[in-house]
Amino acid sequence: MLMSSGVAAYYASVPAMLAVCLHTFDGMPESVGIYACHPVSFGIFVFYLLVSFGSAFFLYLSVWRILIVEANSIVENLTKQDRLVLREKPEVIEDFRLRHAALCRVIVSANRVMRHILAAFYGAGITCLLLSIHDLLNKQHGLVDLIGLGNTFFTFVGYLIIITLTGVSLNLKMHEPVDFLFCLDVQRMSGKGSEIVSMFLSRVQGAPIGFNVYSLFTVDTSTVMMICGTLLTYALVIVQFQTGATVQLSTSSSTASPWAMTSAYREHSTYMNATTT
Repeated sequence: MLMSSGVAAYYASVPAMLAVCLHTFDGMPESVGIYACHPVSFGIFVFYLLVSFGSAFFLYLSVWRILIVEANSIVENLTKQDRLVLREKPEVIEDFRLRHAALCRVIVSANRVMRHILAAFYGAGITCLLLSIHDLLNKQHGLVDLIGLGNTFFTFVGYLIIITLTGVSLNLKMHEPVDFLFCLDVQRMSGKGSEIVSMFLSRVQGAPIGFNVYSLFTVDTSTVMMICGTLLTYALVIVQFQTGATVQLSTSSSTASPWAMTSAYREHSTYMNATTT
Protein backbone atom coordinates (compact mmCIF):
# COMPACT_ATOMS: atom_id res chain seq x y z
CA MET A 1 0.00 0.00 0.00
CA LEU A 2 2.83 2.41 0.87
CA MET A 3 4.63 1.69 -2.40
CA SER A 4 1.47 2.05 -4.48
CA SER A 5 0.57 5.36 -2.82
CA GLY A 6 4.06 6.76 -3.27
CA VAL A 7 4.32 5.78 -6.93
CA ALA A 8 0.81 7.10 -7.63
CA ALA A 9 1.66 10.45 -6.01
CA TYR A 10 4.91 10.60 -7.96
CA TYR A 11 3.40 9.98 -11.38
CA ALA A 12 0.30 12.08 -10.66
CA SER A 13 2.43 15.13 -9.93
CA VAL A 14 4.44 14.92 -13.16
CA PRO A 15 1.67 16.18 -15.54
CA ALA A 16 0.87 19.05 -13.21
CA MET A 17 4.54 19.94 -12.99
CA LEU A 18 4.85 19.95 -16.78
CA ALA A 19 1.73 22.09 -17.14
CA VAL A 20 3.08 24.66 -14.70
CA CYS A 21 6.44 24.57 -16.49
CA LEU A 22 4.81 25.33 -19.85
CA HIS A 23 2.67 28.06 -18.31
CA THR A 24 5.72 29.60 -16.67
CA PHE A 25 8.14 29.70 -19.58
CA ASP A 26 5.78 30.00 -22.56
CA GLY A 27 6.17 33.20 -24.55
CA MET A 28 9.12 34.58 -22.60
CA PRO A 29 11.65 36.61 -24.60
CA GLU A 30 15.06 35.11 -25.14
CA SER A 31 16.73 38.02 -23.39
CA VAL A 32 15.07 37.04 -20.13
CA GLY A 33 16.80 34.32 -18.15
CA ILE A 34 15.06 30.99 -17.85
CA TYR A 35 14.71 31.42 -14.09
CA ALA A 36 13.55 35.06 -14.24
CA CYS A 37 9.83 34.27 -14.32
CA HIS A 38 6.80 35.16 -12.25
CA PRO A 39 7.50 34.33 -8.58
CA VAL A 40 4.14 32.59 -8.07
CA SER A 41 4.49 30.40 -11.16
CA PHE A 42 8.06 29.54 -10.32
CA GLY A 43 7.06 28.75 -6.73
CA ILE A 44 4.34 26.37 -7.92
CA PHE A 45 6.81 24.76 -10.31
CA VAL A 46 9.34 24.20 -7.52
CA PHE A 47 6.60 22.90 -5.22
CA TYR A 48 5.50 20.23 -7.68
CA LEU A 49 9.12 19.37 -8.37
CA LEU A 50 9.75 18.84 -4.67
CA VAL A 51 6.52 16.86 -4.23
CA SER A 52 7.21 14.50 -7.13
CA PHE A 53 10.88 13.81 -6.52
CA GLY A 54 10.62 14.23 -2.75
CA SER A 55 7.85 11.65 -2.35
CA ALA A 56 9.68 9.15 -4.57
CA PHE A 57 12.93 9.82 -2.73
CA PHE A 58 11.27 9.30 0.67
CA LEU A 59 9.69 6.05 -0.53
CA TYR A 60 13.04 4.80 -1.79
CA LEU A 61 14.82 5.61 1.47
CA SER A 62 12.07 3.94 3.51
CA VAL A 63 12.31 0.69 1.55
CA TRP A 64 16.11 0.79 1.57
CA ARG A 65 16.15 1.28 5.36
CA ILE A 66 13.99 -1.80 5.94
CA LEU A 67 16.17 -3.94 3.69
CA ILE A 68 19.52 -2.74 5.02
CA VAL A 69 18.46 -3.36 8.64
CA GLU A 70 17.57 -6.97 7.85
CA ALA A 71 20.80 -7.43 5.87
CA ASN A 72 22.84 -6.06 8.78
CA SER A 73 21.06 -8.43 11.15
CA ILE A 74 21.88 -11.46 9.00
CA VAL A 75 25.54 -10.55 8.58
CA GLU A 76 26.14 -9.58 12.21
CA ASN A 77 24.48 -12.69 13.63
CA LEU A 78 26.31 -14.91 11.16
CA THR A 79 29.75 -13.49 11.90
CA LYS A 80 29.16 -13.86 15.66
CA GLN A 81 28.76 -17.61 15.36
CA ASP A 82 31.58 -19.88 16.49
CA ARG A 83 33.14 -21.68 13.52
CA LEU A 84 33.57 -24.87 15.54
CA VAL A 85 29.88 -24.88 16.40
CA LEU A 86 28.95 -24.30 12.76
CA ARG A 87 31.13 -27.23 11.76
CA GLU A 88 29.15 -29.51 14.05
CA LYS A 89 25.75 -27.91 13.37
CA PRO A 90 25.37 -27.11 9.67
CA GLU A 91 21.66 -26.48 10.17
CA VAL A 92 22.60 -23.12 11.72
CA ILE A 93 24.25 -22.09 8.45
CA GLU A 94 21.18 -23.35 6.63
CA ASP A 95 18.98 -21.01 8.68
CA PHE A 96 21.12 -18.03 7.72
CA ARG A 97 21.17 -19.15 4.10
CA LEU A 98 17.39 -19.33 4.03
CA ARG A 99 17.10 -15.88 5.63
CA HIS A 100 19.52 -14.50 3.06
CA ALA A 101 17.61 -16.14 0.21
CA ALA A 102 14.31 -14.79 1.56
CA LEU A 103 15.77 -11.29 1.73
CA CYS A 104 16.97 -11.64 -1.87
CA ARG A 105 13.41 -12.44 -2.92
CA VAL A 106 12.14 -9.41 -1.01
CA ILE A 107 14.67 -7.21 -2.83
CA VAL A 108 13.48 -8.59 -6.16
CA SER A 109 9.88 -7.82 -5.23
CA ALA A 110 10.74 -4.31 -4.01
CA ASN A 111 12.74 -3.67 -7.15
CA ARG A 112 9.56 -3.94 -9.22
CA VAL A 113 8.69 -0.52 -7.82
CA MET A 114 12.17 0.83 -7.13
CA ARG A 115 13.31 0.36 -10.73
CA HIS A 116 10.84 3.02 -11.90
CA ILE A 117 12.06 5.47 -9.27
CA LEU A 118 15.71 4.74 -10.00
CA ALA A 119 15.16 5.12 -13.74
CA ALA A 120 13.47 8.49 -13.16
CA PHE A 121 16.23 9.76 -10.88
CA TYR A 122 19.12 8.53 -13.01
CA GLY A 123 17.49 9.55 -16.28
CA ALA A 124 16.39 13.01 -15.16
CA GLY A 125 19.39 13.57 -12.90
CA ILE A 126 22.14 12.72 -15.37
CA THR A 127 20.33 14.58 -18.18
CA CYS A 128 19.95 17.72 -16.07
CA LEU A 129 23.58 17.52 -14.99
CA LEU A 130 24.76 17.23 -18.60
CA LEU A 131 22.58 20.15 -19.69
CA SER A 132 23.79 22.23 -16.75
CA ILE A 133 27.41 21.52 -17.66
CA HIS A 134 26.67 22.44 -21.29
CA ASP A 135 25.03 25.73 -20.31
CA LEU A 136 27.74 26.67 -17.84
CA LEU A 137 30.51 26.04 -20.38
CA ASN A 138 28.87 27.54 -23.47
CA LYS A 139 26.82 30.51 -22.32
CA GLN A 140 27.18 33.58 -20.19
CA HIS A 141 24.45 33.83 -17.58
CA GLY A 142 23.32 36.45 -15.16
CA LEU A 143 23.30 36.04 -11.42
CA VAL A 144 19.73 34.71 -11.34
CA ASP A 145 20.46 32.07 -13.97
CA LEU A 146 23.65 31.02 -12.21
CA ILE A 147 21.77 30.60 -8.94
CA GLY A 148 19.08 28.55 -10.69
CA LEU A 149 21.56 26.38 -12.55
CA GLY A 150 23.62 25.87 -9.41
CA ASN A 151 20.53 24.91 -7.43
CA THR A 152 19.45 22.42 -10.10
CA PHE A 153 22.96 21.02 -10.42
CA PHE A 154 23.61 20.47 -6.72
CA THR A 155 20.07 19.21 -6.07
CA PHE A 156 20.37 16.41 -8.60
CA VAL A 157 23.96 15.74 -7.54
CA GLY A 158 22.71 15.25 -3.99
CA TYR A 159 19.93 12.94 -5.13
CA LEU A 160 22.29 10.84 -7.25
CA ILE A 161 24.94 10.62 -4.54
CA ILE A 162 22.48 9.47 -1.87
CA ILE A 163 20.68 6.99 -4.14
CA THR A 164 23.93 5.56 -5.47
CA LEU A 165 25.61 5.24 -2.07
CA THR A 166 22.58 3.60 -0.48
CA GLY A 167 22.28 1.17 -3.37
CA VAL A 168 25.98 0.36 -3.16
CA SER A 169 25.76 -0.21 0.60
CA LEU A 170 22.89 -2.68 0.14
CA ASN A 171 24.79 -4.51 -2.58
CA LEU A 172 27.96 -4.78 -0.49
CA LYS A 173 26.07 -5.89 2.60
CA MET A 174 24.27 -8.67 0.73
CA HIS A 175 27.61 -10.01 -0.55
CA GLU A 176 29.46 -9.59 2.74
CA PRO A 177 28.92 -13.16 4.07
CA VAL A 178 31.36 -14.47 1.46
CA ASP A 179 34.38 -13.56 3.62
CA PHE A 180 33.04 -15.48 6.60
CA LEU A 181 32.06 -18.52 4.55
CA PHE A 182 35.51 -18.74 2.98
CA CYS A 183 37.04 -19.07 6.45
CA LEU A 184 34.98 -22.15 7.34
CA ASP A 185 36.76 -25.49 7.40
CA VAL A 186 34.59 -27.27 4.87
CA GLN A 187 36.78 -30.39 4.78
CA ARG A 188 35.90 -31.25 8.38
CA MET A 189 32.19 -30.77 7.81
CA SER A 190 29.75 -33.45 6.88
CA GLY A 191 28.55 -33.85 3.34
CA LYS A 192 25.38 -31.93 4.12
CA GLY A 193 27.31 -29.10 5.75
CA SER A 194 29.71 -28.67 2.83
CA GLU A 195 26.78 -28.70 0.43
CA ILE A 196 25.03 -25.94 2.40
CA VAL A 197 28.17 -23.82 2.43
CA SER A 198 28.64 -24.34 -1.31
CA MET A 199 25.06 -23.28 -2.01
CA PHE A 200 25.47 -20.20 0.18
CA LEU A 201 28.75 -19.28 -1.51
CA SER A 202 27.34 -19.74 -4.99
CA ARG A 203 24.60 -17.23 -4.19
CA VAL A 204 26.74 -14.52 -2.62
CA GLN A 205 29.36 -14.92 -5.37
CA GLY A 206 26.82 -15.03 -8.16
CA ALA A 207 24.83 -12.27 -9.82
CA PRO A 208 24.86 -8.85 -8.12
CA ILE A 209 22.21 -8.51 -5.42
CA GLY A 210 20.49 -5.16 -5.08
CA PHE A 211 18.37 -2.64 -6.92
CA ASN A 212 18.64 -2.63 -10.70
CA VAL A 213 17.30 -0.32 -13.39
CA TYR A 214 15.20 -2.46 -15.75
CA SER A 215 17.93 -5.13 -15.67
CA LEU A 216 20.29 -2.72 -17.46
CA PHE A 217 22.63 -2.40 -14.49
CA THR A 218 22.63 -3.09 -10.78
CA VAL A 219 23.48 -0.24 -8.43
CA ASP A 220 26.91 -1.26 -7.16
CA THR A 221 30.42 0.16 -7.01
CA SER A 222 30.70 0.22 -10.81
CA THR A 223 27.76 2.65 -10.96
CA VAL A 224 29.86 5.33 -9.27
CA MET A 225 32.55 5.06 -11.93
CA MET A 226 29.92 4.99 -14.68
CA ILE A 227 28.33 8.27 -13.56
CA CYS A 228 31.65 10.03 -12.93
CA GLY A 229 33.01 8.82 -16.27
CA THR A 230 29.92 10.01 -18.14
CA LEU A 231 30.02 13.50 -16.64
CA LEU A 232 33.78 13.87 -17.06
CA THR A 233 33.72 12.63 -20.66
CA TYR A 234 30.90 15.00 -21.58
CA ALA A 235 32.68 17.97 -20.00
CA LEU A 236 35.93 17.15 -21.83
CA VAL A 237 34.11 16.81 -25.16
CA ILE A 238 32.41 20.19 -24.67
CA VAL A 239 35.74 21.83 -23.80
CA GLN A 240 37.42 20.27 -26.84
CA PHE A 241 34.64 21.46 -29.14
CA GLN A 242 34.96 24.96 -27.73
CA THR A 243 38.74 24.92 -28.19
CA GLY A 244 38.43 23.60 -31.74
CA ALA A 245 35.85 26.21 -32.68
CA THR A 246 38.00 28.99 -31.23
CA VAL A 247 41.11 27.81 -33.08
CA GLN A 248 39.17 27.47 -36.34
CA LEU A 249 37.73 30.97 -35.97
CA SER A 250 41.16 32.42 -35.24
CA THR A 251 42.66 30.62 -38.24
CA SER A 252 39.89 31.85 -40.52
CA SER A 253 40.35 35.41 -39.31
CA SER A 254 44.12 35.34 -39.76
CA THR A 255 43.78 33.80 -43.22
CA ALA A 256 41.18 36.31 -44.38
CA SER A 257 43.03 39.39 -43.17
CA PRO A 258 45.91 39.40 -45.75
CA TRP A 259 43.45 38.78 -48.58
CA ALA A 260 41.26 41.64 -47.43
CA MET A 261 44.27 43.93 -47.14
CA THR A 262 45.52 42.96 -50.63
CA SER A 263 42.11 43.60 -52.18
CA ALA A 264 41.85 46.98 -50.50
CA TYR A 265 45.36 47.88 -51.67
CA ARG A 266 44.53 46.93 -55.27
CA GLU A 267 41.34 48.96 -55.24
CA HIS A 268 43.20 51.95 -53.81
CA SER A 269 45.95 51.66 -56.44
CA THR A 270 43.41 51.45 -59.26
CA TYR A 271 41.60 54.51 -57.95
CA MET A 272 44.82 56.52 -57.67
CA ASN A 273 45.92 55.58 -61.20
CA ALA A 274 42.55 56.57 -62.62
CA THR A 275 42.66 59.88 -60.79
CA THR A 276 46.18 60.64 -62.01
CA THR A 277 45.27 59.83 -65.58
